Amino acid sequence: MPDTRENVMDAARWQQVKRVFQEALERPHEGRERYVSEAAAGDSSLEREVEALLAAHEDAGAFLASPTKGGATAAGDTDPAEVFARLQRALAGRYSIERELGRGGMAIVYLARDVALDRPVAVKLLPPHLAGDADPDQLLALDDAFRRLEQQDPEAADVVRLRFFAGLSVAETAHATGRSERTVKREWAFARAWLYDALRERGA
Repeated sequence: MPDTRENVMDAARWQQVKRVFQEALERPHEGRERYVSEAAAGDSSLEREVEALLAAHEDAGAFLASPTKGGATAAGDTDPAEVFARLQRALAGRYSIERELGRGGMAIVYLARDVALDRPVAVKLLPPHLAGDADPDQLLALDDAFRRLEQQDPEAADVVRLRFFAGLSVAETAHATGRSERTVKREWAFARAWLYDALRERGA
């Protein structure tokens, strides 16, 4: 979906691409190409966009594999005070954590003060399952793509936040959002394919 990389896609167009992708995915593999062609009805741009997402879905492998619930994520922690306290302990002597600035993309951002230099800094806290051995450039690219997904499709972004960052199951995500499990699966498949395609377009 190259025309979504730098600009927000028209909302109606986004929903059209999303609908055709989701409906194609529910068909047998051998019938998807024909369905997309028929649904596009001569709109070659729509056909290419959906085909790119279907290819991303096939190639994604373990991309965004949900972490186990035992390792709760920082961004998904239900007790902000505990996250704040843990961060203060971890950075004691180097940074003085003052307050949370906001949450977005894949992280929680805090206002802090560099103790040695006596100047304000921003500290970004990533979920533990991302902060280990992950490639920094890939993390930045994923964070940027997720921010654009949040802007373009808040519902799909919510599902990613709960399924991936908080490690909830499909059933738990459905309960938390008040949606059906089928809807959660459809949103997850679309968001995962879109994010994977976004990273692939950037070479990340």
